[in-house]
Amino acid sequence: MVFLLHKATQVTDPVPESGTELNEWLKRAYAYPAGDKPYLRVNFVASVDGSATIDGRSGGLANAGDKLIFHVLRELADAIIVGARTAVTENYGAPERGLLILVSASLSIPVDYEALSSSRVVVVTSKTADAARRAQLVDAGATIIDGGETAVDLPALVDYCRERGHTSLLCEGGPSLFGSLLADDLVDELCLTTSPTLAGGVGSRIAHGPNPIDLRRVQLDQLIGDDDGYLYARWTRRA
Repeated sequence: MVFLLHKATQVTDPVPESGTELNEWLKRAYAYPAGDKPYLRVNFVASVDGSATIDGRSGGLANAGDKLIFHVLRELADAIIVGARTAVTENYGAPERGLLILVSASLSIPVDYEALSSSRVVVVTSKTADAARRAQLVDAGATIIDGGETAVDLPALVDYCRERGHTSLLCEGGPSLFGSLLADDLVDELCLTTSPTLAGGVGSRIAHGPNPIDLRRVQLDQLIGDDDGYLYARWTRRA
């Protein structure tokens, strides 16, 4: 097992001359495994007491270090998989490289969502999704593919990515999608930022679903800490 602990200056230092060096170091630290097999990484931030959101959004829990790692993980990924509701709530834009895959069984995506018309954005839904909603989104410029009969088939979605050469996969939530990926045993790694905050309230956990799953053992492969009290962990499948 590899255990790393670094100070804030190595994670969040805003000095321009260290920016490129820091970015390259993080790319090495978070590099995907080599090979042709899809590798699915999930990225979340949560408070110490387990809340994944503040006022309905995750952004209130993040700091500069978390945002930097967030962007590095995006740079490394061939495809970003995210629930459509999360993408709209967090105001996701189209990625600069790779694909942004929006998962939506209901197609309840606003037609004025700006990223819809990008060639780098694909909406994955089910064959039974509302035909009128489908037509509205297509008219708005969306690319829509069917990924299942009555629900999105997540193993088939991973195969869809592999067939197109996208093997470095990143899921950014939300909690329902993460829970479904866990239920289908598709998650290889969780990158979890722990924010040094206590949120209380009724904030969502990072993963949830209608049914419990068999407990999955994971191992801590990497841990970075900063002087703000944030912890950045990489948890991977236990062999």
